[in-house]
Amino acid sequence: MRYFTSSYLSVIKAVTILLLTFPGVIKIAAAEKNHLNNHFPETASVTVTIHVTLSTGESPEGTMLTMTGVQNPSLYYEQTAPSSGEVVFTGVTEANYTIHAALQGFYEFDTVMTITSNRQIPVILREITYKPRNLSVDSLSLRASWQVPDPEEKSLERRLSAIIKPGDKNAVFRSVKRGTGSGHRALSGYGVFLDGLLVGNTTDTSFVFEPLVFGQSYLAGVAAVYSSGYSEQDTSRFTSKFLFPPRNTSGVIPEMTDYGHITWEAPEDPQ
Repeated sequence: MRYFTSSYLSVIKAVTILLLTFPGVIKIAAAEKNHLNNHFPETASVTVTIHVTLSTGESPEGTMLTMTGVQNPSLYYEQTAPSSGEVVFTGVTEANYTIHAALQGFYEFDTVMTITSNRQIPVILREITYKPRNLSVDSLSLRASWQVPDPEEKSLERRLSAIIKPGDKNAVFRSVKRGTGSGHRALSGYGVFLDGLLVGNTTDTSFVFEPLVFGQSYLAGVAAVYSSGYSEQDTSRFTSKFLFPPRNTSGVIPEMTDYGHITWEAPEDPQ
């Protein structure tokens, strides 16, 4: 049997009375501790690997990549992509980040992402392209003509801005148009379309369509050709007034006369 001294029993009795008398003191102390923990949450560092590729298939070397904290801009990380396109950010504090990628000649990329674990982020940058301007079609001759693209012409802002949920491991992010982007690249020609179908290519700024049905409406289109493909089309709707002309027209003026003989053959419709 264990025996307790009178002084030990007195201490037990005092503690019991304190707990019975002031039960709220213990609860308040616990609440204060939780509040402090929530106000200054513990953070962990993770590794973020970004893989950059270009729509042209060229090396992404020189692409500037940054990660900036949404709530805390002092969380800032910056690197330039090598020729492999792989950039590794280590020691990244868990938080919400704006991820930005930029390379001259390509549309800029922005997205907001919550980083709470190691991530692999594939990013595709699209080449800046500009469509031809002021397409028109002569309804009699069926000659289409247009002007070269103007890199200074502003277009509608449509930058990708996606909020990605944690755990989305399969997302591939592509940059899309925003203004004129940064820089532009040379085009190699034009693709000509009729009712959405490619009918020819040219390096000139005009093109003659094959004979079309008289009185029928058509939608002409022209797109600039860049290393990554066709630009957006400039389009123009027209109604064909084309009629096959006479063939083999010739003429002769007899000597010592002021008149001429003109001959021709009837039009021929190969259709």
